[in-house]
Amino acid sequence: MTTRPSLRQIEAFRAVVLIGSISGGAAHLGLTQPAVSRLIRDLEYRIGLTLFERRGNAVQANAEALLLYKEVEQQFLGLDRIEVAVRHIREAQLGSIRIAAFTGAAIRFLPHVTARYLDTHPGARVTLQSTTSPGVLDGVSLRRFELGMAHSPAAYLGIEAEAMEGLSAVCAVPANHPLAARPEIGLDDLHGVPLLSLGQSSPIWSRLTALLQSRSVEPMVLVEANASESLCTLAAMGKGIAIIDPFTAAHLDRPEVALKPLVPAINYPVSLIFNKGLPRSRMVEEFAGLIRTEAALLAERWRPQKG
Repeated sequence: MTTRPSLRQIEAFRAVVLIGSISGGAAHLGLTQPAVSRLIRDLEYRIGLTLFERRGNAVQANAEALLLYKEVEQQFLGLDRIEVAVRHIREAQLGSIRIAAFTGAAIRFLPHVTARYLDTHPGARVTLQSTTSPGVLDGVSLRRFELGMAHSPAAYLGIEAEAMEGLSAVCAVPANHPLAARPEIGLDDLHGVPLLSLGQSSPIWSRLTALLQSRSVEPMVLVEANASESLCTLAAMGKGIAIIDPFTAAHLDRPEVALKPLVPAINYPVSLIFNKGLPRSRMVEEFAGLIRTEAALLAERWRPQKG
């Protein structure tokens, strides 16, 4: 009657077939040669099959051994994959993360954050989706994304919003404009100046309009757009001063544009968005941590020195 072989016997069998000798198998397993020989004899006894032809000190796997080896190897390959997967998960290097963000954050800011993440987690897979803030909230609440960045919502079913404090709008001034030499741009400086502004869907718009009216400042609003990138292109062409989001300003590389803090600061309310009922993986937590760090640097960079 056959009995079930032990895992150690199967390991010894696999090592001997793989390497081609008892001594090699023993070295591979860190065991003595007699110990491996005994494991092989016990295995043959338990399963009722002769697996190796003995030729002096050498052994050669027979047809039955090779058939058994194919089945054993499939199981060990599965175990190897599990071992690698466990290691990668522990290091937050395996799997994927899907992130949705409003356009201002998705175009320049998040790619730089992603590059930093991949520097230390090269096995990760990141999906970035540019959409509207309502699209972010919908996507995260429906679990199409694990993480989002959106204009801070008052309330939204199924999501948890974590506000990132201190972020404010930035002025993109044509480099040849007289105001480009100023360390900061005051609202009063905008009186009668061609202005390029984010549209009414932007959280900047309502506060900017209210502040300008309270100071009787009347700029010439030439263009409204829903993307800061579009306004920056126009500012680079000398068509006016653009009021843009800090995420677009973060990695803007246009020598034709000078970036300046706006005084008083106009708050730019942005939140990290999580699904309320979905546990946060280590990967989500680490990526969110990078976003927090980079956002804090932006808040400090564009903080006005006065007012």
